[in-house]
Order: sequence, then structure tokens, then C-alpha cells
Amino acid sequence: MPIQLMGLADLLLAMGNSQMPGGICGADYDAATLSKVFSFWAEHHPERWKDDMAVSAQASFRELWPCQRPRIAVAAHSVMMLDAPKSAAETRA
Repeated sequence: MPIQLMGLADLLLAMGNSQMPGGICGADYDAATLSKVFSFWAEHHPERWKDDMAVSAQASFRELWPCQRPRIAVAAHSVMMLDAPKSAAETRA
């Protein structure tokens, strides 16, 4: 099981790094950590035991390592990023 979890986590991290929905972000893991995360999550979600293992593992990883997406507001033909990280120049201003 840990090998499959590692492959799934690597894929989900690549998705998150590419800003694709369903990915994970900021994750630092090894096979033992992934196994513990999934086991802990599964113990607390018995209603999901009949789900496909990959779907449940994804849910457990996304709960621990979610990707924060900036909110976008559209007004008068302009797009403003809200809660987006500021650049170094903006931080100094």
C-alpha cells in the first residue's frame, strides 16, 4: 500500500503545483507518513470505507495539504486578485 500511496501523492502534488483542481500543495511526505495520514483519515471516516482506495487517499491528502486558490473578483471589465500573494515590491511599498 505505501508504494501506491507514494505514487498517488506524487501525482496529486504535481497537479497542485500546476494549479490543477484536485491536487495537493505544500506537502512534505514519505511512504510512512502517507500511510499514517491515510490510516488516520480512514479510521475517522468509516462511511467512506466502500469508496475506491485512490479516491479516499486523495481525500485524506487534500484534507491535510489543501491548495489555497486566490479568489477572483470581476468588476467593470477588470480582474482583481484578492488574497493573492504580494510581490516583493508590493510588500516594501
